[in-house]
Amino acid sequence: MAGGTNYIISQGIDYQGGEYDSQMKFLKDIRMKHGNRNVVYKVSADAAFIKINISNDDAGRYIAQESDFKKDTPTESPSTPSPSKKPVESPSAKVPPKSAEVVSGIGTQWTGKKIAWYGTSIPAGYPKQNQRSVWSYAERAAANVGASIQNYCVPNGVIREFKSDGSSLGRRDDLSLTKTTSAVNYTNSMLLLTGTASEPDLYVFDYGVNDADADNLDFSQFDPLNPYNTGDLPNKISIASRDRKTYIGAQNWIIDQLLKDKPNARIAFVTHFSKDAYNQSKKWEELIRVQNALGEYWNFPTCKVYSKTGWINRDGNNTIKGFAPDGIHPASASTTQSVDILTVILTDFLKGFE
Repeated sequence: MAGGTNYIISQGIDYQGGEYDSQMKFLKDIRMKHGNRNVVYKVSADAAFIKINISNDDAGRYIAQESDFKKDTPTESPSTPSPSKKPVESPSAKVPPKSAEVVSGIGTQWTGKKIAWYGTSIPAGYPKQNQRSVWSYAERAAANVGASIQNYCVPNGVIREFKSDGSSLGRRDDLSLTKTTSAVNYTNSMLLLTGTASEPDLYVFDYGVNDADADNLDFSQFDPLNPYNTGDLPNKISIASRDRKTYIGAQNWIIDQLLKDKPNARIAFVTHFSKDAYNQSKKWEELIRVQNALGEYWNFPTCKVYSKTGWINRDGNNTIKGFAPDGIHPASASTTQSVDILTVILTDFLKGFE
């Protein structure tokens, strides 16, 4: 590709991908929908390559050629704005791209708004969290809807305070959102923002994997056929629990604190990306069951990421290792393909948020 040049991208119905400079440094997202029409796409001045992610059904259907600017060829722009090129090294609010409405042609309800994202190393973009604008789907999805983000996602982060039996979480003791001794906690990274210039318009909770890894007992004790544990059965947990030693109870307790402080807070949940782990089928099935139940309990929008990725490990088919080479982090891949996929899923979720 020649920077600053218009190209026709034809045959495809819609596509998404990214622009890169001559050193293969990521510049910005590309996403367009154009039916069966040929459209002209103008490559950024400093771009040298574009990568287009396609489905198997569309393989071989995309053609990029330099435009001759014929009058009967409509000119369009990518439907998603460019994320910031600057690396994000610590949780902070960023100014949303000024081009958000210009690039997409329309604004979203989040244009100019602030989104606070709480979670683990996965939305943080680990192991490349120092380049969150490239490797964090949370950062990129927020930018795609014209919002600024306060990224409070922490590698090894948990929401529970202890294990179910009250014992230590080990290395995660100081990484609990529930503990005020943690660097990122519900007080300094949530409640104290209310009434300030940094007050979020949306709070996204993207926890679970580390909580289940630390102690799976409360996940296994949840019965979806008796979600409120009617009869107070032993060795069962209610979806209405406030026991901060559990994932369910800690998540509910933190939401209680937020709603007491800000009754009109808008809140959303994000599930894990697969029911399977790279080394075990259905490893995260109980986690996702609880995540969905929390969404139903609170009646909060829940992005069911696992139902959209198609990443599995079952019956001899293991696609997770390809999308998350280290077994758990999509950003551990050498390219942004996995993060691109998650970015599209979360962008569409935010756009459809009601």
